Amino acid sequence: DLPRLERATFLPDVGHAVWLQIERPKEILVTSTGPLLTLPLGTDASLIAPSPDGRYLALMGASSGILWIYDRTLLHWTNLGRANVSPSSDWDYVQPSWDPWFKDSSQLAFFSGLDLVICAPDGTKRRTLWTADSDHPAGLAAPSPNGAEVAFVTFQSRPATHRPDLKFWGNTSVSVISTIEGSRPRMLAPVNPDTTTVLRWLGSDSLVFDRMRENLFAMYSRIWRIAVH
Repeated sequence: DLPRLERATFLPDVGHAVWLQIERPKEILVTSTGPLLTLPLGTDASLIAPSPDGRYLALMGASSGILWIYDRTLLHWTNLGRANVSPSSDWDYVQPSWDPWFKDSSQLAFFSGLDLVICAPDGTKRRTLWTADSDHPAGLAAPSPNGAEVAFVTFQSRPATHRPDLKFWGNTSVSVISTIEGSRPRMLAPVNPDTTTVLRWLGSDSLVFDRMRENLFAMYSRIWRIAVH
């Protein structure tokens, strides 16, 4: 059977939805008007995040963890290396959304291992803003609309109650950090036993995120809002 890719997104400059389609051995980015782009073999992309201006496409394989950026103006691919949206290998199964872009499309923020990285789409100006503790890895990096801060979630794993051979990534907390060099994180939401799969800004003054209790099929989930300033 062919893998099923369920995500779609929207390209503002062409006014169409776009999604990934597998036609072995190729992986194609498709719009409702036809094929847009054939991905390089081995890209293994399942996550798509266009930049706000539509010029760049961030594509990442949930299994391979390689972050690719495609420049639609220069028709050029950049490999930004390994990246992780969440430390949980099961993060992708509920099909959450992902958006690493700064609002002006000039930079993106993501975790590479324990490092919170900011860089330009072509891989230049790369810098590590902060490094998480190995006992509390982090993910879900989300730049603020004004570009002044990056929000993220820290996690701690433990054996899953019904499947001790699997990990449940709970004990989550929500923090923000200034993009100024040498800044330290500021915790906004204290440690909670539930897990989090999505973190988003609501304006520049608050965040929204989910909390999912450990149970089969994520049957108990809630949306939270928290003030930043």
